[in-house]
Amino acid sequence: NMTISKVALILILQASLQGANYVVSTPGDPNSSGGGQGTSLRAVLNMINQSSSSGDTVTFNLGSNNVIQLQDMLPLLNLTTNTNNLVIDGSNGGNQIVIDGGGTVRGFYARQGNVEIENLTVNN
Repeated sequence: NMTISKVALILILQASLQGANYVVSTPGDPNSSGGGQGTSLRAVLNMINQSSSSGDTVTFNLGSNNVIQLQDMLPLLNLTTNTNNLVIDGSNGGNQIVIDGGGTVRGFYARQGNVEIENLTVNN
């Protein structure tokens, strides 16, 4: 039936455009001069910059390793369009995330898109 096929196509397209949930579970800032390592914050931000979805969410599963000492500037957040949305939630199961630039590196810079940062501290 043609109507059922069209509905199925619309649902598939809708699902592919919905945002992804990224979990930062690698502590620190490993491989800061490259693309990041594992599921570090740097690696996750690079993945988001390559994604075309909107409504992505970043959460943290770092337990008591809640301070991320940056070794270099984080990737610019360059979401696909100005209407793409990203939420970065640093609640980390009650151990709020701290992004620390050590007095030399800034925390986040959003070049394009709407970025909401919550439950997170950015130092230096």
